[in-house]
Amino acid sequence: MATDFLGCTEPHTMSGGERPKVETLVFFDLEATGVPSFIPKRQVNITELAMVAIRRKNFTSPLRYLNKLTLCIRPRYVISDGASKLSGLHNEELEEYPSFEDSVQMILQFLDTLPKPICLLAHNGNKFDFPLLIAELRRLSVDLPVECCDTLPALRQAVSSGAHLKSAEEREMAAIANLPDSFWTAFDECDLFDDKNIFAPRTETTPPKHVTTQPFNAMPCKKPKRDESNTSRNSSRCFRRALFPNKAAEQDTSNQNNGHLQLQGTSTQTVKKVRQSFSLVAIYDLFFGDPLLNVHSADADCLALAKVCHYIKDAFLDYIDSNYVPLQSVPSMW
Repeated sequence: MATDFLGCTEPHTMSGGERPKVETLVFFDLEATGVPSFIPKRQVNITELAMVAIRRKNFTSPLRYLNKLTLCIRPRYVISDGASKLSGLHNEELEEYPSFEDSVQMILQFLDTLPKPICLLAHNGNKFDFPLLIAELRRLSVDLPVECCDTLPALRQAVSSGAHLKSAEEREMAAIANLPDSFWTAFDECDLFDDKNIFAPRTETTPPKHVTTQPFNAMPCKKPKRDESNTSRNSSRCFRRALFPNKAAEQDTSNQNNGHLQLQGTSTQTVKKVRQSFSLVAIYDLFFGDPLLNVHSADADCLALAKVCHYIKDAFLDYIDSNYVPLQSVPSMW
């Protein structure tokens, strides 16, 4: 018979089936003997577990009220050399620590002290942390009816929408950087077509003066008809010049920078369309401009993830409320 979560058997639901808001955010990270792409799946065991719990009402203020649990765990299989180098954990030292079987009740008791609903939050959790935790729990026939949500798509959505940016200029630059390649192709073709008229040599001559006589009752000369197509093209060109004043000069060079714009008022700052990494290290550097230290320490990774998600707290809370799923619905790693 499965062991339940200290008496709780079902995830929280409100009357009428309405999704409740998450009351406790538990930032969660695992270190393991390796990853399934390098060792057999069943040999992937937990070597370290960390949880940093923050109540929702405290998440909107500076991160001060934290409940933390960090456990070193003796695995059943040998830690791979690569995993040891990353985490700094070694088989010899972990032999003196409790197994997951001996630690699971401590994990359940820690979570039971927290306001429900509880949501476990892990970066790339759907691919690694959640499936591994489920595998270890099911091996012991332990049920853990909490919610879970992967922070990777949440942060990807926040960065793509510019939710992490603080100024209007930064949001404008991000919007330009996220324009599709098809836009830049069409823009460059249109702009190059117009620039041919700007840079084409013109030969001006003084027309000969002709003296003509007209009858007294001759009709007045008609006003020359305006070339609407040329006017429209010039207006379009002027509009683009106002938005991108340096574009014409850039296009006149032999080495043109596709997808590389210079904004008005930012003569030295440019926007490049580059592929953004969404690893925790890369996002931390993007948000704070500092390198993330103590990578692959479960406790440090949890705190860093909490700090990153707190940086976009309003958008992040909306995302997890709409996207959390029961932990039990995640497929087991093995």
